[in-house]
Amino acid sequence: LIERNRAELLPTELPVLPEALVAAAFAVMQAETLGRSRSGGSASGGSGSGEHGAGDGNSPWAIRDGWRANLTASRTILLQHGDVAHAVRIDYLPTGRAFTAAGITAVASGSVDGRKVALQWNGQAVTARVARVRDAGHDKLTTFCAGRRFDFELHDLLAESEAGEEEGGGLTAPMPGKILAVLVAAGATVEKGAPLVVMEAMKMEHTIAAPAKGIVKDVLYAPGDQVPEGAALIAFEPSAKPG
Repeated sequence: LIERNRAELLPTELPVLPEALVAAAFAVMQAETLGRSRSGGSASGGSGSGEHGAGDGNSPWAIRDGWRANLTASRTILLQHGDVAHAVRIDYLPTGRAFTAAGITAVASGSVDGRKVALQWNGQAVTARVARVRDAGHDKLTTFCAGRRFDFELHDLLAESEAGEEEGGGLTAPMPGKILAVLVAAGATVEKGAPLVVMEAMKMEHTIAAPAKGIVKDVLYAPGDQVPEGAALIAFEPSAKPG
């Protein structure tokens, strides 16, 4: 009987718990928002240590709390467990952060203290420990929840999209405008952050910079040209990464 029904009686792997997914995603979100809130104090949702936004922590551009004017910001985090990728969506609502995992949507509130995560979600108290490490270029979250261990590989779609644009050298007009100056010539080798093009849009000057070290393959517009939003301004080839 046991041999005939081994797969049902003795499953080799238990399903991933939705609360473990939410705890891991909550830890990721808190690591970004605990530095400063929009009001300048500690971010809502708990206290603890975490990564600050990039750049000057006092700058509004460094704040990553999901605020939007007249919109609801959403993001999706993929937590790879073995061969299966589990999507966790976070909706930044006025009433709190709603987490959707395994088809269940509920506002999560709580705190992160070091590796300890304590939160309320879907009518239950969730306690977990989340250890985040960088291993061989992969972001991994080891999560202990409900007496079980889950090894996740983190894929933040928003962050990976931004990284992909940087690696691909996407140099486009942020809005319709006029080219004021072209600061490089085709064939030039530039360092990451080097200014390439200056354009005017909405009565402001915008500097388009190199997303990585690489070669300017072609300059697609000249000073005085009008360009539409999203137009490619520079054909750029990033240098090959070592190794």
